[in-house]
Amino acid sequence: VSPKARGLFHKAITASGPSAAVNKPMATAVKEGVQRLSLLDCPKGDGFLACLRSKSADEVEQAIPPEGGLSGLTWAPVSDNIFLADSPANLFKQGKAPKDISMLYLVTKDEQMLVMSGNKLMDIDEDTYKEKVAGLIKSKSDLEKVLKQYDASKYPSPVYALGDVLTDRDAKCSIRNEIRNLSKSGVKVYMSHFMAGRDEVPIMKPLGAYHTIDVEFVFFVDEGDEGLNEA
Repeated sequence: VSPKARGLFHKAITASGPSAAVNKPMATAVKEGVQRLSLLDCPKGDGFLACLRSKSADEVEQAIPPEGGLSGLTWAPVSDNIFLADSPANLFKQGKAPKDISMLYLVTKDEQMLVMSGNKLMDIDEDTYKEKVAGLIKSKSDLEKVLKQYDASKYPSPVYALGDVLTDRDAKCSIRNEIRNLSKSGVKVYMSHFMAGRDEVPIMKPLGAYHTIDVEFVFFVDEGDEGLNEA
């Protein structure tokens, strides 16, 4: 959807979620940038850029907030009216995706289990699960529907229920909606759903078909005892 990319390629594979998850308006990005730069104690005016460039990588890293946890990403492309006139999701809805570029979306069965592990949520109990879901959903009636649909008692552990909630919200459902918008506007679009199971491959315990695991299968990465087996 960037006019600067037209004619440079004829097919695209998109991984790591839908475009809806990765976009910020210019004003939001500038505001966040100013907040982060203020932590580096550089005086405004002359010498500001020189001060910033004098900082070490460690100092810059300390000024950056951690990734957005369960609520989203910290970093994203910006609608700057140069590379992007609007969010990719909006441009897709408006039918402004190029019709001559075929697209393939990749998604894994347990995408967000990697987030569960990264946020140290693997041992949560059912009350904590409900608390986390309540923090994601504003409407009480919607919350009740979600807790019924993703009943923790139907899973080996509540963390897998939470993983499914986030996988469907942030990946599968969002991607399907995006694919529908692209298809309506005449784009040739496909979806790959990677589904190998937790019990079949040692490297996939206990997270299942988590985000990035498909890379192991595409490039046959050998991780010793935890590597791929015949299954």
